[in-house]
Amino acid sequence: MACKRNLSFSTPLNRGGQAGSSPSPVTVNDLMKQLISGQNALSRQLTTVMAAQHEQADLLREALQRLDSLEQKYEQRGLEEEPINAVKRIKRARNVSIAESVRRLHNSENNPHKYDPQTGINSSHNLAVTTFLFEELRTTFTDVDPECVKAGCKTYFETLRRKYSLAQPEKAQKRLTIKNMAKNRQRKRRLLETRSRVVQTNAERDLWETATIEQMSDEDDDVVDGRPVWMVRSPPNRTTELSALCQVLQTRLEADPRYASHHQRIMAV
Repeated sequence: MACKRNLSFSTPLNRGGQAGSSPSPVTVNDLMKQLISGQNALSRQLTTVMAAQHEQADLLREALQRLDSLEQKYEQRGLEEEPINAVKRIKRARNVSIAESVRRLHNSENNPHKYDPQTGINSSHNLAVTTFLFEELRTTFTDVDPECVKAGCKTYFETLRRKYSLAQPEKAQKRLTIKNMAKNRQRKRRLLETRSRVVQTNAERDLWETATIEQMSDEDDDVVDGRPVWMVRSPPNRTTELSALCQVLQTRLEADPRYASHHQRIMAV
């Protein structure tokens, strides 16, 4: 009796002579699916990395903005904290009049005692200047704690020292960064104030009360196809609802000729 030929594929033997599982045939569709799946996974990873980088950049920008805001506040009001002991801290030169009087007396043409910002506050020259300013001003502010008068002198020295440091050639990039950040913050403040004027309903007003300067978009001058534009970058920490409201308010502003910008707004990718 003739043996019947077995038409089924037998399990192939591997190199060691052991039977192994037969691989499933791979089709072009399977390869395309694997390729698309890999591309999607890579795209998701790239999106995650870019989002993390943007978040870190935003955190750094906010930190620098807060630092710049504090520096401006100290310069304008002469505010600074000085440790009294390990626990208690007090505000330095809280009195705006003291800060202004220190500035005027120090910069007076008749005053030969000027701070040297190249040396520290405790140098012999700068200590002598502080003593002179203190003795001249404490008779004027008789009802103020003498330590506040002295603190006002030190605060003004630190302002001069900071300006001197930033004026050095190697700090050119830092000066430009601070200038651009201050300019951007002013734009955000104006944007927040302007959009507040076109809020209409109570629901919009309640949501808009949660908006802050940091939640306004970054807007920079740019040129696209030879035309000046506003390159708009929305902050990643802004909620979807607030972003939608910002768009509505911006549309209302652009419909008003008084606030319409000559530059086109383009959302950055």
